[in-house]
Amino acid sequence: MPGAVAAEYPAAGAAAVAAQAAPTITPVVGYPAVYEEGVSAGGPDVPGAFALADGGNDVAYYRYKFTPGPRGEISPGELLEFAPRHAGSTQLTVSAVDAAGMVTSAPTYSFSVESPATAGRWLFDEGEGSTAVSEETGDTLALSSLDLWGPGSNSELFPDDDFGLVFDEPADSAVSSGPVVDPTGLFTVSAVVNPDDAGPGRVVSQGSDFELAVVTSPECPTATGTCWAFTVATGDGAGSTTTYADAEPRPGVWNAVTAIRNPYADEVRMYFCESYVDTPRQVAQGAVDPLGAGSGGPLLVGGSDWSGTVDHVRVLKGSPADTKITQWCFGSTS
Repeated sequence: MPGAVAAEYPAAGAAAVAAQAAPTITPVVGYPAVYEEGVSAGGPDVPGAFALADGGNDVAYYRYKFTPGPRGEISPGELLEFAPRHAGSTQLTVSAVDAAGMVTSAPTYSFSVESPATAGRWLFDEGEGSTAVSEETGDTLALSSLDLWGPGSNSELFPDDDFGLVFDEPADSAVSSGPVVDPTGLFTVSAVVNPDDAGPGRVVSQGSDFELAVVTSPECPTATGTCWAFTVATGDGAGSTTTYADAEPRPGVWNAVTAIRNPYADEVRMYFCESYVDTPRQVAQGAVDPLGAGSGGPLLVGGSDWSGTVDHVRVLKGSPADTKITQWCFGSTS
């Protein structure tokens, strides 16, 4: 049935192949991304669409398959919308099926999904000094003390070369000179942290634009009422929405926490894992209203009642592929 998810393609010989012309695939202008054939565009979570045509005069539906990605069926005249969850090479194949079950050949349309740009990636491997430098952008975070340095999340493997920042006082912090990402667009915040306890507090924020934190609230879907949460500004910046994750802080081990704000879907998603132990799981998805403009505030790590060690703070101008979130859970420094 059109609109239903397609079953596996039939084996060779199971359906007759129609003699009509194969369908044409045309990217639609006006979507956030235009995925043209042979061109790199868009990114994970950046939607595009394709118009399908031809395949005969009595097309009942089109059968499509993205590799990698979803497969299914749509009716003639319906736009095929696509929001990838990966970066890199992608193939789209489409065949037309008529009322008698005759299937046309399925041409392959190839394009590439761009990786998101890095707004900041602080691995904190300097191990000394008053600043931490972003690996890719060169942006610096000014440290409140020279005594913040401690072992990082990969220090068991690289004891002399891997460091993080240890926060045990509310005044302990690392701060940028200004904002690092546009909070009105698609962006990601991720950190690998080792909490001293399950107590609440802010871990990473940017002005009033967003805050990744541990909170204690009746809204937490955890047994203890304490959970990871991501608060984002909405409207003119005076309002905000908090998304509560089905994940508690795990003291004494490395927690990898990732939050994504997707304005195309008006949502926030969160992922969590214990580093080197779990694969990441989606722990929250919540609706959020758009934001008109950012606060202009700086990126701040720490500076709250939360205590523990912070490592691998990442901010992306976009959304990471699912495979990238998995890599972060297993110590990747990229």
